Amino acid sequence: MYKYDLHSLTADFTYSGRSDISAEETVEAHIAAGYRGMVLTNPWGKKVFSDAAHEGKEIKQLAEEFLSAYEKLKTAAGNSLDVFMGAEATVECANGYFLLYGITPEFLFDYNPSRADRDWFSEFASYIHSRDGVLLYQAAPFAPGSIVVEFSEKDKHPESTADGFEVYNHRRADICCNHFAADRAEYFDLGCVSGSDLSYSGGSLGGGIATDVPITSNTELVSVLRNREYRLIKEEKIENV
Repeated sequence: MYKYDLHSLTADFTYSGRSDISAEETVEAHIAAGYRGMVLTNPWGKKVFSDAAHEGKEIKQLAEEFLSAYEKLKTAAGNSLDVFMGAEATVECANGYFLLYGITPEFLFDYNPSRADRDWFSEFASYIHSRDGVLLYQAAPFAPGSIVVEFSEKDKHPESTADGFEVYNHRRADICCNHFAADRAEYFDLGCVSGSDLSYSGGSLGGGIATDVPITSNTELVSVLRNREYRLIKEEKIENV
């Protein structure tokens, strides 16, 4: 069995108060907890772009700083932990956070905030899905302050809504109402992901996915998620999707 954390951040590219954990510490924590790999989902989009540390910067500079944080984590991981590039996106059109999987450096450098920050979530989702191989999941959709994205038109316009929900967020399990997210995903037959949301020094790990074969690339990760060839990790439990 191979364990992968799908929601983890570092302090190297973030906004005020979102994360304080170093690349080295998160690598040590994941290795100690028996993970084979992790997806780095540092923030991307409106909230980080408008933070005092990044406000006014061009997309090129923001992308370079985001990639620098990713490369720093890969260096810290060495051959002991596989690291994949993801993001935790925020947009004008929706309260909450959205996990992106399968992103590439080209996705970052070509990112168009004017296309992403539209009035309707469906336009943001369509923009994300126009980039081949990128999947979009709403993170902790029932956490306080989040607005759950609408899925009533899923069958008619699958490209203009999310691919699913994060149905287990470990760091905020006490306030995220994870079971509501799991019930909603089951009702609409949507994809499910799980993550530790490890963001702060000294935090615990307890989310992710388990696979029977190792994942070695972002392309393989997207394929595993699309085909639901994994089991969910929820603290000490491992459940089928």
